[in-house]
Amino acid sequence: MLKKFLSVMLVLAIVAALAGCGGNASTTSDDAGNVSTGKADTIEIVSWWDETPTGNDEEGKLQLKRMKDIEKKYNVEFKFTVLPADEISTRFVTEVMSGGSLGDFVNMRHYWAYPEYAKKGYLLNMSDYLDFSDEAFTASDTEIATYDGDVYGFSMEPLRVGYAVYFNKAIFEKYGVEEPYEMYKNKTWTWDKFFDIAKKLTKTDTNGNTILWGCNPLARYQFVELFVASNGGSFVKYVNGEAKSNLTHTGTIKGIELAYQSTYVDKFCDVYDETNEYNYPALAFQNGQYAMFIGGSDSMDDFKNNMEDKFGIVPVPLGDGQTEYVNLIRERHFKVAASTADKERMKKLLPILYEYYYPFDNAEDLLLSGFENYTWDEESVDVCMDLVQSQYVPEHLDFPDPYWDIVVVQGVNKALKGEMTATAAMKAIDDAWQATISK
Repeated sequence: MLKKFLSVMLVLAIVAALAGCGGNASTTSDDAGNVSTGKADTIEIVSWWDETPTGNDEEGKLQLKRMKDIEKKYNVEFKFTVLPADEISTRFVTEVMSGGSLGDFVNMRHYWAYPEYAKKGYLLNMSDYLDFSDEAFTASDTEIATYDGDVYGFSMEPLRVGYAVYFNKAIFEKYGVEEPYEMYKNKTWTWDKFFDIAKKLTKTDTNGNTILWGCNPLARYQFVELFVASNGGSFVKYVNGEAKSNLTHTGTIKGIELAYQSTYVDKFCDVYDETNEYNYPALAFQNGQYAMFIGGSDSMDDFKNNMEDKFGIVPVPLGDGQTEYVNLIRERHFKVAASTADKERMKKLLPILYEYYYPFDNAEDLLLSGFENYTWDEESVDVCMDLVQSQYVPEHLDFPDPYWDIVVVQGVNKALKGEMTATAAMKAIDDAWQATISK
């Protein structure tokens, strides 16, 4: 359940912080307790998208009202600055190194900031200003932003569904296949069951041409991550804070083998066409060419609005010996302080920012309403609401460039093409991967 952000103690802390940071300006308050200290203080937030609340929908209207209320209450003004995504990280470091700042707070992709920027002292330790034991903070997000026991940022990004299995309800009914909701509830929705269904629903015409595929192409590195995580494996594990290679773990090897098996052994997936449009698999599912589709939640809206058949949603299946479904998120966005120098200013602004991103009292209702709008049945809504309570960001995304150069190009892709077995491919790059992540 989503819970309120601010306890009474935190509200008192905000008031105390504001009272202690008034400087030389005269401070007054009206009967409602709104603070006025002369000229409004500007809080600049830098992102690669425009965070300015527009009021175009219910959530936007609530956020816009909240912004106006906070600006009046604390005599501040929010300023939202948009910069190209490929410039933000570089400019942030340049400003920090020169003693300046890129605004007051900067949105970062988690793998830009952690753990490297924390190690180098570029980030402000927010543990001194915010209580990260508060249930409002998602534990998985706090763990990402933690270095050496301290927390160097926070995420106010909405909880969401990462990858899931979409299935065409009409195709399942046509061929007498049971919808997997009961298996999901009973924790018997496994890769074995998924493979059995996908093979059963792969159909050919009299000439042997495939007219219906069981699923979209899965022999790709994005889906290897899913296979690996759902089998309890990973490409990196942390031991006492140190990154260790986990390439030869049983779950890691099994995950790669399953991705290969789907396309080249059981053949219920076609080979991904690199020359086609990037989203052609989603369109093929939408048009009834795939019985199932594994993909991100960004497809829900398109499927609901453009798909003739209705669809259902279940999690990525359980791997061998696993008991919890994986909601894999490849990217989380964190807010970090743009300067480590002006700690008194951060002492004032951080609680205000925290209050601004504080979830609405009806946050769960808004989330529920969104899933109801994008799905067709109560079972799918229940699945989505269950999944958002647990988000998993793979540890290897702390090392995006070497992960691609070493693990994907030199290892995973060779295994997926059948040039090497999964075990041989991972052993071949294990030393190089360990050397890289140890730096």
